[in-house]
Amino acid sequence: MNEGAAVVRRQHFEISIPASITMSEGDDLLAQDEEKPLTAPRFPRGRSPGDVRLRLTAKFKDFIADKEEEVSCLGSIWRLVASVILTLVLASPFLFSFYKYAQLPMPTYPSDLESCAVENNFSFALLHRQIERSFDFCPGNFTKQSCHCSNPFKPIARVPTSPKQFLKWDSTFQRNIQWADSFSDEKRLRVAFYGDSITEHWLGTDLGVQTQETTSVNHQFQSIFNDGEAVALGIAGDRCPQLLYRLENGELPDSLRPPVIWLLIGTNDLWDHCSKESILMGILNIAHVLQYKRPDARVVLNGILPKPHPSTRLWDETIHGYQDIQWINQYLACYAQGMASVGYFDPTPIFVDDKSTSLVPADLMPDGVHPSGKGARQWGEVISQHVDEIIQEMQSKGQETGSYDP
Repeated sequence: MNEGAAVVRRQHFEISIPASITMSEGDDLLAQDEEKPLTAPRFPRGRSPGDVRLRLTAKFKDFIADKEEEVSCLGSIWRLVASVILTLVLASPFLFSFYKYAQLPMPTYPSDLESCAVENNFSFALLHRQIERSFDFCPGNFTKQSCHCSNPFKPIARVPTSPKQFLKWDSTFQRNIQWADSFSDEKRLRVAFYGDSITEHWLGTDLGVQTQETTSVNHQFQSIFNDGEAVALGIAGDRCPQLLYRLENGELPDSLRPPVIWLLIGTNDLWDHCSKESILMGILNIAHVLQYKRPDARVVLNGILPKPHPSTRLWDETIHGYQDIQWINQYLACYAQGMASVGYFDPTPIFVDDKSTSLVPADLMPDGVHPSGKGARQWGEVISQHVDEIIQEMQSKGQETGSYDP
């Protein structure tokens, strides 16, 4: 308040009158003010304070809602980005293995099949394209619920039936990788075996677990092949896609170069009710990968072992799977005839009694799937002899025999 100003109280208001105004002038001003009626403050467009307050409140709520929507949208985008990154990280081994698979050239198939007793107009290349472009790898008489066959051309790790089962598979896989590395640059290595449980039993385990039967098979393996002469890399229950994945991810290191690679796979694919055509092309695709990675080696395709009836022990056309196995083995042999670096081994005479031509003795294959110690002995001795013949043939032709140097 300016110095000398007078203060006049009017009800609840205080009016400051400058000192320059005289008392009479001040009385006149008060009189004029008394004549004016008191009115409420005026708001834009004639709205009351309540209307303005409501309008401001509504605008503020709209503003907050817009910001919350922006934040929610940004949060969704970040969650989506994080999910994609996590998916790529988890799937990187599979994506990388598929990328390596995609880099392989188209397999070479024999075109001259006149020496093979094959179906009319049969073509390996045509069958390859049909299976590769197909999304159904099951025979027509099986539904998708009963057939669990995967694409035989794509490497896939074991699909776990349970976390515990997958951990057992992965532990066995890691053991195989270490086992393969231990044979790197081994000068005495003659042959490397790849396959499923039948191959893993050579090592003395079944999905990493040692049993009395697998121990017996392992003893025969060690007595047939001297230390450092052979390595067995199999995992129980594996199909063609799993073996393909293992070859692409550590079980065939660059320094592992045996002169002979022995391949036996396909039994479990049959249990999945895969079509005989998809199983055949799955086996040949693995053979192609082995030839591509080890062009100096001889790849031997071991025919699928007979699967006798568990009670009658018979192995003939009355047994489920007999026709498919016979068909697959026939075309494996035909393929090997037309490929210089591929051979075929027929296991049937080893396990089927010559006298009956259809009986598989129980002491050779007790469960109808896996050779016993005795069966492994008979089979392994013939394999060892066959491997020696292959190496001698390669040496006589001046061909490379990998790291083998007797």
